[in-house]
Amino acid sequence: VLDGALLVWPPQAERPQPFQQLQRRLGRKAPGRMLLAECPAAFVAYALLERGGEDLRPTPLRQRRAALEALHQWLLMHFPKTSEV
Repeated sequence: VLDGALLVWPPQAERPQPFQQLQRRLGRKAPGRMLLAECPAAFVAYALLERGGEDLRPTPLRQRRAALEALHQWLLMHFPKTSEV
């Protein structure tokens, strides 16, 4: 289980767009190509909360972050198109 946020973050942008941009996509069953291009969504994970049925929430954030980074490295090996942490 990951903790994170869904953001509108265009590939060349240095930071995510305001939440209002995401609201344009919310609630639509099939957003059109133009909207998808204007408001590309990305999930940004902040922490790993559960792994293999083990609750990691009592674990210090530094250790959860390290576990998230290890998961990211595993994903890169198995799914090379995964973006950076």
